Amino acid sequence: MKSIPKVRTTTAVGDKKHQGRSSNISRRLETTWYIEAFCLTCSAVCAVLIVALLAAHNHHRTDSWHYYISINTVASALGTVFKSTLLMAVSAALAQGKWTWFRKRSGTLSTFESINAGSHDTVESFRLLWRMKGQHLVSAGALVVALGFIVEPFLQAVISDYGRLVDIDPSNTGGPSATISSSRRFDGGTQCISTYKTRYPKIDTTPDFAISASLYDGLNAAGSHGYQNVSFTCIFGNCTWPEYVSIAVRSTCFDISNHLKRTDPENTGQTKTTTPGKPSRATMWTDWTLEHLDLTLTNTNEQWRNANTFAVLQAAVVADANLTINFKDSQTLLAAFTIIRADDGHTPGSVDWDAAAASATECGLELVLNVYNSSVVNNTLFEQVVASVSKKLPESWLPSSSVNQTMYHPYGLKADPGTNDSNPIHHDTFLLRDDYALDPAGLKRGDVGSFNITQKTLLSTVDFLTSLIKQDNDNATVKAVQDNQTTLYTYGSPILQPLFDQTNTTATFDAVAKSMSNAIRNLGTEPVSGTAKQWVRFYQVRWAFLTLPLSLITSKS
Repeated sequence: MKSIPKVRTTTAVGDKKHQGRSSNISRRLETTWYIEAFCLTCSAVCAVLIVALLAAHNHHRTDSWHYYISINTVASALGTVFKSTLLMAVSAALAQGKWTWFRKRSGTLSTFESINAGSHDTVESFRLLWRMKGQHLVSAGALVVALGFIVEPFLQAVISDYGRLVDIDPSNTGGPSATISSSRRFDGGTQCISTYKTRYPKIDTTPDFAISASLYDGLNAAGSHGYQNVSFTCIFGNCTWPEYVSIAVRSTCFDISNHLKRTDPENTGQTKTTTPGKPSRATMWTDWTLEHLDLTLTNTNEQWRNANTFAVLQAAVVADANLTINFKDSQTLLAAFTIIRADDGHTPGSVDWDAAAASATECGLELVLNVYNSSVVNNTLFEQVVASVSKKLPESWLPSSSVNQTMYHPYGLKADPGTNDSNPIHHDTFLLRDDYALDPAGLKRGDVGSFNITQKTLLSTVDFLTSLIKQDNDNATVKAVQDNQTTLYTYGSPILQPLFDQTNTTATFDAVAKSMSNAIRNLGTEPVSGTAKQWVRFYQVRWAFLTLPLSLITSKS
């Protein structure tokens, strides 16, 4: 087509007389393809610039574009020049096509007008395509003009974006941006030793407030499911940490109902008595006993029965592993809670209730080393314990060799088990001792360092746990009082209320262990550093949308 001289379609210019070089240049531009070639070159250059711009920023952060105008604006501007110059060249070529068409064949004037109109108007270009049925190069030009109007929407669709979490360099945040509490040394509470010349020393302890509060928080969480998370810092709301080891507390519960011994005193009759306004009650009373603790849920107290008062729960707590059934081999037992619960499927005092079986549960709280897998997603902490071990380091918890301890035991080292003079952790003597250390070898994590608990912390925590329930009937008992078919309950100790209300004892002590573990970790002074992640947007070039614009310029070329 370019070998054919350009036909002048306007006579106004030809009628003018031009003088000098300017008129020669003007005449040459009108009769040659220089302007169209320049437009086509501009269109090709814009296409190359668009591709280069998009390729340079594909999968780059959106905030890496620092210019006042956006990348979309630049692409749109290049696209406008691309479209305008392309259509200018195509329109001129299409207009020339009508002369080429009639140079080789005869035709109607309507065909001439159709080609001329199709070179200037999008709608007319569609009509021209329909008229030509894809014949002749005129159809290619008409197709370019027809599709030229959708170039800009396609260019707008080329640039998209996506988001993903990106690791943040701590040096860019001015300090640690992802930390979580972990405990390698559990140190809290107080221990006061009073010495006497004629007796064993007296030890008074006070637990760390965070530990005592965590137990009640765990009991409350068992009912409300509102756990207090371990402390963490995650400034961008999304963080991860490598697996790490921390001192924690583990709860394990066992059903020991098969150890219950039932006693029906022979001196009670088999008759039933009824008090006006009160429920029927049988005189065949029943006791349930755990002999290893001498713990009895008793309803043989005639004074209680006459007052329509019945024992529905009996509890005990011990720190001596030898006084347990399932924790005799435990090296890290803090305390074991034993609960005898009467069947709650019948009305207290009824014949069926007297005959119903009781149940017993033993739950132990032990010191452990937990391996945690922690992450924060959208400011919510998710944790999983992937490994756990509870074993004392053999060379730890030995009497301190640097202290003269004869003053503590002028008449020997023996103390009475179960008294304030007795060390409740595996020993019935009191001596100043080195730290109690947990052995991490069973975790098989290589050298993870040492994990110690101080003597004052251990003794004060155990003293606190064992003081929650005193070993006497009233203090360790939940009683049901029947009055006009309404049951009221009294609790010998505050801790008995949640233990009685929460029928899933295992879940209750799991909540306590989790709460105490979080408190221990929060007391730690060596938080674990992790990786902060920030949600970042990236440019994404959808190259498929460039197919149409590039095909247009290719077809024109």
